[in-house]
Amino acid sequence: MVDEPASSPATRAASRHTPVRVFDSIGRWVAVIACLLAAVCALAGLPAATTAATAVLGAVGTVVARVKVRATVRPHRSATALADEILAASSVQEMEAVVRTEIASWPKFALSWCALAPVVALDDSWGLPDQGAEELQGVLLSVELTELRPQFFALAAGEAVAFVCGAESEFVLVVASSRWISDDAVAAFGEIAAIAGVAARQLDLDAEVTARRAAARFEELVHFSSDAIFIVDAAGIIRYAAPSVTAVLGRLSVDVDGIPLTELVVPEHAPDVASFLANVQLLEARNSTSIALRFTRADGSLIDGELTGANLLDNRDVRGIVVTVRDVSSRVELEDQLRHQAFHDGLTGLANRALFRDRLERSMRVRRDPTDRAPAVVYIDLDDFKSINDSFGHLYGDQALRCVAERIVGCLRGADTPARLGGDEFAILLEELPDDVVLLELVQRVLDTVAAPMTLGTDTVVTISASAGVATCSDDVSSADDLLRRADIAMYRAKVRGKKQVAHYESAMHQVVHDRLELAAELDAAIRAHELEVHYQPIVDLTSTHIVGIEAFVRWPNTSRGPLRPPDFLDVAENTGLAVPLGAEVIRRALTDIASWRDVGIDGFVLSVNVSARQFLHDDFETMVCEELAAHDIDPSRLILEITENVLTVGGGVAEERLRSLTALGIGVALDDFGTGQSSLQTLQSLPVGQLKIDRSFVAPLRDGEGSVLAQGIVDLALLLGASAVAEGIEHPDELAALRALGCGLGQGNLFGAPSPASDMFPMLVAAKLGPVSDQATPTPS
Repeated sequence: MVDEPASSPATRAASRHTPVRVFDSIGRWVAVIACLLAAVCALAGLPAATTAATAVLGAVGTVVARVKVRATVRPHRSATALADEILAASSVQEMEAVVRTEIASWPKFALSWCALAPVVALDDSWGLPDQGAEELQGVLLSVELTELRPQFFALAAGEAVAFVCGAESEFVLVVASSRWISDDAVAAFGEIAAIAGVAARQLDLDAEVTARRAAARFEELVHFSSDAIFIVDAAGIIRYAAPSVTAVLGRLSVDVDGIPLTELVVPEHAPDVASFLANVQLLEARNSTSIALRFTRADGSLIDGELTGANLLDNRDVRGIVVTVRDVSSRVELEDQLRHQAFHDGLTGLANRALFRDRLERSMRVRRDPTDRAPAVVYIDLDDFKSINDSFGHLYGDQALRCVAERIVGCLRGADTPARLGGDEFAILLEELPDDVVLLELVQRVLDTVAAPMTLGTDTVVTISASAGVATCSDDVSSADDLLRRADIAMYRAKVRGKKQVAHYESAMHQVVHDRLELAAELDAAIRAHELEVHYQPIVDLTSTHIVGIEAFVRWPNTSRGPLRPPDFLDVAENTGLAVPLGAEVIRRALTDIASWRDVGIDGFVLSVNVSARQFLHDDFETMVCEELAAHDIDPSRLILEITENVLTVGGGVAEERLRSLTALGIGVALDDFGTGQSSLQTLQSLPVGQLKIDRSFVAPLRDGEGSVLAQGIVDLALLLGASAVAEGIEHPDELAALRALGCGLGQGNLFGAPSPASDMFPMLVAAKLGPVSDQATPTPS
């Protein structure tokens, strides 16, 4: 090796070290001679005897001390064993601990401290005392990295020696002793430093191999990801694009490299991207955030995307913001369709009651002055429409309702809002009203148009008339509901007059309200006298058409008014509070029938019961259900409560808490008429819903090969939520075939059996072989 300049730290340290060793040798011999002279003087009886004796003691001490330092250092174990342990270490800290333990075990060496450290500023990772830390700092600042020979440094108490652990190593082994370090110890340290250098390089190689393997795995994951993955810098420029960008955005990775991320979105969303990236840079590394944007594909088409970002600017391996783009177009489309369905009638496409009421309230808020009679509401009800369904079936009935809706729309102006409120009831909101004459002429034109003959199917011609009630805004109208209620009262007045007529609201028409109160009183009496009946409709497995459950429907055999179906009295029950005792009566009667069938061995099915919003949210509802189940000794898992999506909207947190409480007991929950309410996907995902019942408005179009996308979306959503999809109102084999193709598992409808009394339902359950039947007589339903 070429000699270093005399001014190097290593040379200076060595030059300081050699004279000290020579001086110690000379001083020792001088002390010995002085000691002999002192002995001679003592024998001669000279006065210097005392001094000579002291010199003898000093010389002996000096010799003894130097002999101990020169004593041979013997390592505690073999070099091979030490090398194996150093090479087996998984970190530099572990290697340093092995070296320190080894040196500390040498019996002839006085170790102050040692460190295996990179030549950088000292931190707290070595855990040395303050004095040792200061000494190590001074050594590291003075060591020559190009010098592979031992470099000595004088300490305040003792000596330190440093070894560079190989030409390619960044580490230095420094050992400090409270005494001068012997040559054999220096040699042993050199061997240890060489081994440590090899081990450090091996650790670097292992780390590089691990990093390359991780990078390879990352590349594979990124390559096959369904999301487009980018790395952008702080300015939003794309520095890396994964191959998956082609599948998502139709662009090659090289085409987007170096361009701003804002160029991938529609122009109006570019400011949102810039703001999003700025917010991401404020996040911690392990946090992420998302935003919904519209992206432009290479062919110019647009997709709805979800942009997610994580701040890895401080990560030395990434040094950027990692963003992913997920194509959520299908999800957004389904949400839009469900949102549209929540505010529009699924059969006719008109506004539903919720949207109509919202627009009416808004129109009343912007009323120009007290003398303005607008807005006005027209309430239309089809006369004897029930006969259409009874004579030709619901398929023709639905076709008739769609035809009526089209005819109403054809008679209106652009500013008017038509709506289907439910069943065969329609409404029109008139926001620009010149005078009553024009109003009545418009309503009469609607009724005349609706009454024109219409063809159902291919050759069935029917005529449907309608009655209408009109209510205009005035000073004493308190709310939108009040105005709508007045129009409803006027419509009933028109029917009383002989149907096919128009009636304008008058205060005397409150008699209609009186009639509704009478109906409510009769219903209350019927509930108390247990006069209501419960009919049942089978729910089947669509693959095998085997019965797996039944749904309970209430019927009222009113002796004075004739048999009443639910639409004839449930609205009265809901508005008067009778829904609570009515619902309890239905559950009690249904469980009584189930228990009687179970006693003869028929129990292999579940019972579904509809529950109104008012009943479900009643304080005693859960207690009532539990008491009835216990009274009839029926397992809670055999009961499914059907609620509508609007229960979640009205009930809020109370509804969610009750749902969780009921399902914890084992009771099932189904969302009835799914898709016609206003529940959000986020809300549904957090609730324990076991079934989604697909409303007939989604099922009926399947017969004509329409509406499969939305129906498929609901089936897929049920699967995502871990629930079952149950199709309602199946009336034709083509609908059944379409539902099977969509993967819908369960269904009900007149194709499998119309709602029937318990006496008619029992033979169907027996025929389905749901359980062994004893020889006893058929149970008498309650």
